[in-house]
Amino acid sequence: LAIIAVLAIAFGGFRYYDALTGAGIVNIDDLHTQNLEGELDPDQGYLYNSFSFVFADGLWWGEIRQPDRIVKIPLRYGPREVENITIEGQLALEFNFGENVTMAIDPYYANKYYSVALGELNNNIASGIRRRPVAACTENNEAICEGRDIISCENNQGRPVIEIQNRVGEAGKVTLKGTCILITGDNLELVRAADRLIWQWYRVMS
Repeated sequence: LAIIAVLAIAFGGFRYYDALTGAGIVNIDDLHTQNLEGELDPDQGYLYNSFSFVFADGLWWGEIRQPDRIVKIPLRYGPREVENITIEGQLALEFNFGENVTMAIDPYYANKYYSVALGELNNNIASGIRRRPVAACTENNEAICEGRDIISCENNQGRPVIEIQNRVGEAGKVTLKGTCILITGDNLELVRAADRLIWQWYRVMS
């Protein structure tokens, strides 16, 4: 069932992600106003590199001003909570080519943390880097990967790829190499690593 949920997020849309995280459409404008005026406690809101972050419904909401709009992003962790996540390596320029970003998913592994990390990444690729996530499998599973490409960081065929690997006992980490982003960590550390990458997409963090 967990694997089905992960594939549902990747293949079927973001409503499954909303159900897993509790995220929804929340009016938090007043909270951001209070935060900017310094009226919130640190565990309710803070400023990070001039961006406002407030805590509501169990999530940290960032208010990101873009040239044509204001984007409100809910993630499990705000930037202050993921500062110690390591991002190492460098992406090739080719990662930025094309509209699609392939999401390489392990069809034999899933739990709620893997699902949340995948959902947050999928949900922000379009807003954060304005591209389209396309689901693929890291290895073949006839039951759920029929018609899907088999792609991983080790076999990315030169495509822009993001792969998520749950690694027991390991801290969260993001590795950039060639045209692939590899996100690793154990359970909540995996989610923290994904959120660290997302805040970098929005240029909240460097």
